[in-house]
Amino acid sequence: MNICKEFTKEIITAYLTKRDAITTSTSYIYEYMRLGIKNRILLYTLYLYRNTLPPDLYKLYKSLLKKYQMYKNALIKISNLLNKYRIKYAIIKSIRPYPVTTVDIDILLFLDYDDLIELNRILTESGYRFFASGPQSITYLDPNNDISIDFYINHVTSSRIVYLNGKIAEKYINKINYLNNTMYTLDPCLEVSLVAGHSVYKEQMVTLSDILITIDRMKKCKDATVGLTKAANMTYNSYPISYILSIIYKFINKEYLCLPIKLSVGDIIRAFYNKINDKCFLKSLLWQTIYLTNYNRLKTFILYLREHAFRETY
Repeated sequence: MNICKEFTKEIITAYLTKRDAITTSTSYIYEYMRLGIKNRILLYTLYLYRNTLPPDLYKLYKSLLKKYQMYKNALIKISNLLNKYRIKYAIIKSIRPYPVTTVDIDILLFLDYDDLIELNRILTESGYRFFASGPQSITYLDPNNDISIDFYINHVTSSRIVYLNGKIAEKYINKINYLNNTMYTLDPCLEVSLVAGHSVYKEQMVTLSDILITIDRMKKCKDATVGLTKAANMTYNSYPISYILSIIYKFINKEYLCLPIKLSVGDIIRAFYNKINDKCFLKSLLWQTIYLTNYNRLKTFILYLREHAFRETY
């Protein structure tokens, strides 16, 4: 038996059939937990097998449940703060269709760079601590825990490379109710494009977490076929979307793969070729290239790429 494929089968089947728990015990429970970590769904895995967990894993499960509650509280708190000051935003990738213990919340902000000073004042006066900044992002820490709030400024990027144009995203903001709180996200079809772009352009890897989020957003599309086609055309992400959908279709046809899956060099080249008509992407790629003309920066970047190529998860 291929343990990895069996794990994928059980997780996907449970999710698609809305099973609350997997009651059959497994002698591979620790291996399943390792796969849960690699696929960024550890708490969901523990949740599904909670009735058959050994004492040490059940203790871990209870501990992570508390962190999940902290995560939800942090999500509500930051969205309420942004709503209060009428800051235009969309929470991206962070509202999951399963219990999660991720340590960061991703938010796309639509504002002028001159407004960052005011944003910093609002956040610091509310107890948030500045942690780090990137070319088009800033990170603050929640005052009550170590959950980081990653703010993308106008575009969603990996380093300097834009894989979701904020000018497009701003037109497709979606108002939702999350645990009796108003929040703003992106249109579900557009978020499929975002998740696919994140997997392909930033991580070059697809996990079960990416698959579950994609399935959830597809269910929420008013017309998935039309909506996804429109999203793919607007964002020039047709290849990443088709890549991740091809995996889902295999699962629907009961052809289970071992995840995470790393993209081949050919897949990555095809994905980048797919973006050649995206002017925002090309401009950001040019800026990244100029940035790397510095020898020390290039050396650091190559070391990062080497580590990136050999990792088993992200």
